[in-house]
Amino acid sequence: MNQRNTGGQIVRFTLPLLILGAGVAVFWVLVARPKAATPPPEKPGPPAVETVTVAAHDGGLDIQVDGLVVPYREIVVSAEVAGRITYKAELCRAGNYITESTALIRIDPCEYKLEVRRLEKEFEQAEANLNELTVELANVSSLIKIAWQDVGLQQKELTRTERLAHSGVVTDSQIDQVRRDTLAARNNLTAQTNERRLLESRRNRLLAARELVKANLDKARLDLEHTSLAAPVTGVIVEDVVEQGTYVQTGQSLYIIEDTSAVEVKCTLRMDQLVWLWSEPAESSDTSADAGAAHDYQVPPTPATIVYELAGKKYTWQGILSRFDGIGLDERTRTVPCRVFVSAPREVATLDTADKVRGPKALVRGMYVNVILHAQPHETLIAVPQCAIRPGNRLWRVDDGKLSIDQVEIMRVRGDTALVMSRTHGLQVGDEIVTSPLAGARNGIEVEIRQPKPAE
Repeated sequence: MNQRNTGGQIVRFTLPLLILGAGVAVFWVLVARPKAATPPPEKPGPPAVETVTVAAHDGGLDIQVDGLVVPYREIVVSAEVAGRITYKAELCRAGNYITESTALIRIDPCEYKLEVRRLEKEFEQAEANLNELTVELANVSSLIKIAWQDVGLQQKELTRTERLAHSGVVTDSQIDQVRRDTLAARNNLTAQTNERRLLESRRNRLLAARELVKANLDKARLDLEHTSLAAPVTGVIVEDVVEQGTYVQTGQSLYIIEDTSAVEVKCTLRMDQLVWLWSEPAESSDTSADAGAAHDYQVPPTPATIVYELAGKKYTWQGILSRFDGIGLDERTRTVPCRVFVSAPREVATLDTADKVRGPKALVRGMYVNVILHAQPHETLIAVPQCAIRPGNRLWRVDDGKLSIDQVEIMRVRGDTALVMSRTHGLQVGDEIVTSPLAGARNGIEVEIRQPKPAE
C-alpha cells in the first residue's frame, strides 16, 4: 500500500513538468522559425466615385398652385320698366340651364302700348303741320314772284311818267300817284318776303317738335320692348327673386344668371414663382410707351392645366393665365392674386374613357383644383438626379479630376429628378456630378471616376 502511494505522488509531480517542458519546446520551435517576407505598404490612390453627366431640361418649368373655380360672368337681370309681372317661365328657377334669348319674364305691356299709340298720333300731327307749312311756303313763294313782277311794272310806269312830266303832258298829281303805286308794290314784295322768312323759322320749330315726338316715340317703343325680358347669355339661373303677380320698380333685381360659356380659376402666386413668368419671352412687338406700361401691370399669358381629383381619378381642363386679380400683393399672405381663364369648361380630359363618363361633365364654381402653369423661362435648366443633391443644396462636381462643391438653386423636384439653374461660373450642361457617397469631401481633392453613366 505504501508502494502504491509513492507511485501516485511521483506521477503527480512528474506530469506537470513534462507538460511544461513540451510547451517550452514548442515555443522555441516557433521563435526559431524564419519569418515570412512582408510586402511594403502601397500608396493609397484617389477615391473612386460614381458620376452622371447632366443634361439640359427641355420641358420648361411647371409651377403648381392651388385654385378655386369662380364664375366668369354673373349677370344680375333687373327690371328696366315698372309694372306688374304677368308671366314668369317655369325655367326661371334657380339651378335651371337656360339658353340665350329664352323669354323668361314679361311685365304688363298695356300702359306702354297706349303710350306708343299716343306718341304715334302726335308724330302724325307733327308731320301734318309740316306738310301744311310746306304748302304755305309754296304759296308765299308764288306771291313773291308776282310781287316782283308788279314792282317791275310799276317801276317802268314811273319812268315813263317822269319822262312825260318834263314835256308838261302829265301833272304833278299824276306823278305822285304813280310813285304811290310803285311804293305799294314794293311794300307788298317786302311783306311777302317777311312772311316767307317767318314761315321758314316756323318750319325749324316744327321740325324740332317732330324730332322730339320721334325721340319720345322711340323711348316708348323701347320701354315696350323692355316689358319682355329674355336670358342675356347661355347659363344657369343662380337665384330668382320675384314671382308672377309681383309689382316691380325700375331697377329692381329679378334673377341672377351665371354665364357658363367660360369659367375662371382664382389662384395666388408667390413672388419667386411669378419671377419665372416674367422671364418668359415677350410676344408683343409694340414698343410704345403705353404698351410698355400695360406690359408692366399685366401677367404674361401662360398656358395652364387645371386638375381636379375625385375618388382617386384626375380630370383635366386647359386654360391660360390671363390677368392679375386686382393689383399688388395680398397684405395677409404676401402673394399675388391671379385669374386663369378656361374657355371650354365642358371639354374635360382623363386617361380612362369610363372615368370621363362617370366623372364631372364640366368645370363649375366652387371646385378646389390644382393649377399647373407651363412656364418657358429664358434661363437654362439642368436636370440632375435627386440623389446627387447634398445637404444645403450642394452638388459635387468633378472638374479635371478634382472635386468642386457648388451651391445650386433648386427650381423643382419631380420624382427622382431635380431641376436646377445653370450658372456661368458653376454647374453647366455636360458636367460630371457625383452620385455616390464620399467621405471627407472638400474642394480641390482628387477623385477618380469609376462608372460614368448618362443622366436619365
